[in-house]
Amino acid sequence: MLYIQNLTVGGFGPYYGLIPTWSLAIEEQFYLIFPLLVWLCPRKSLFVIAVSIFLLSPLMRLFVLHQTGNWTTIYLHTLCRLDGFSVGALLAVFIGSFTATTLKRVSLAAIFLGLVGSAAQLRVGFCTDQHSVTLYSFLALLLACWGMTLSKSANFLCNRSLAFTGKISYGLYLLHMLAFWVVDIIEKRTGLNRHAGFALALGLSFAMATMSWYSFELRFLRLKDRFRASTRPGSLESHPPQAFR
Repeated sequence: MLYIQNLTVGGFGPYYGLIPTWSLAIEEQFYLIFPLLVWLCPRKSLFVIAVSIFLLSPLMRLFVLHQTGNWTTIYLHTLCRLDGFSVGALLAVFIGSFTATTLKRVSLAAIFLGLVGSAAQLRVGFCTDQHSVTLYSFLALLLACWGMTLSKSANFLCNRSLAFTGKISYGLYLLHMLAFWVVDIIEKRTGLNRHAGFALALGLSFAMATMSWYSFELRFLRLKDRFRASTRPGSLESHPPQAFR
């Protein structure tokens, strides 16, 4: 309810199905604070703040690792997971300041850095805590800037199955742990093969998410038509960035 469950020990209590909301808590905490910075700070300061967050977040992970050795804290704590948000913030604030050519060059350079950094981290060993503290940062660069170089006409993005998965993605995110928990009980009681169990859990996750979409989410989202905001001249809505060709 307060979106602080990622900061408290045992914050989920007996509610196993709510475990995925640790990332939702981080999102809400970020969305409460960063808009205030956008409102209060000039654009140059926002750039410095976002870059600083991107650099400090992996350092925070390294600090927590050496001080506590607790990888769960690193995985869940807000200050350890802000590098991806900072990349998104940079794109949101400054995307309109660059030409398509400049933005594509910057994105390709970031993709190269993300690929090299991620490959180096995976080569050393993803499961080695000492060497995986910066992997999130490299992956954030790679995924965000790779998305910037895609044309809207990319065929695989137009795939109907992929588009539908995107529609129900919130339900998948919120309900998949419950589905896997149910299948885990079935496996223990019936001796179901783990591969078959995984397929069953995946199918159950999609079924539950689809039910959530049609029975609740879609009806709720339709309410936004009653609260349409006016578009200001010069805003991103009135002048969306052009896709790269």
